[in-house]
Amino acid sequence: MIPTDASSSLSPPLHHGRFTYMLIRDEIKKHLEAGRLVPVKSRAFWTSEPRCFLLEKELDTELRLERTEPKDINRWAKLEADMSHFVEGGYINWNLMKWLDPQKQEVWEFKSVRPKPSIRVFGRFAEPDVFVGTNYQLRNKMKGKWSQEFWNEIGECEKIWADLFKSDPLRGKIYSDYITKNADKRVGV
Repeated sequence: MIPTDASSSLSPPLHHGRFTYMLIRDEIKKHLEAGRLVPVKSRAFWTSEPRCFLLEKELDTELRLERTEPKDINRWAKLEADMSHFVEGGYINWNLMKWLDPQKQEVWEFKSVRPKPSIRVFGRFAEPDVFVGTNYQLRNKMKGKWSQEFWNEIGECEKIWADLFKSDPLRGKIYSDYITKNADKRVGV
């Protein structure tokens, strides 16, 4: 996990592809210190943070906008709670986090579906258990899965990633290559 304190060193053991992880960790540290990446913090201060969810600065700014309508306040608070659930090591499945097709693009969709409208945060994994959210869209603003609007969000994710990192995103073969504990691609428990 990447600590939320930007000045901390990254201490967990490196997995396969050690050199790549060292490079991307250096890039992440640099962006944390510069404020280009912002960590999502656990809402429950007494829990550990076995996973890391980082937000690109503009996405974080959008999420922190002051909203006045109770419906909007509730909707965005639920997204924050869903992200906190991820950070705290809560159970993750395809209903919350989906690896988008074609998988070779390594773009993921973090889905906060209730209450309506559903919010989708697009991003990529920098390393196991380290997700970088790059952009979002309300699901009702995108048409079907293969629509141009949907592809535009995938393209935006890739563009933001390329602007942030010289390193490629994590490339895995199975769901547990990305989320190592308390996760299963299957929808049921």
